[in-house]
Amino acid sequence: MEHFDRDLVQVRKLLGWNTVSLGRAKSTGRKKVSFTPAQELILRKLNGLDYAFYEHANKIAEEISGRAKDS
Repeated sequence: MEHFDRDLVQVRKLLGWNTVSLGRAKSTGRKKVSFTPAQELILRKLNGLDYAFYEHANKIAEEISGRAKDS
């Protein structure tokens, strides 16, 4: 969801979907949770494989969106 606008081009160009009805979600009003740098380091260590997968998938999505946008 962090890159919803960037990746929406994939839905339009590659899947051929009409995205006009895909409006933006409204904020739930929930309080954002913040971590200290030490807590974030611990979380990154404990979830290292998840972070690596996310970074890889995000890179691929960015490349696909870039190609779809150019076509």
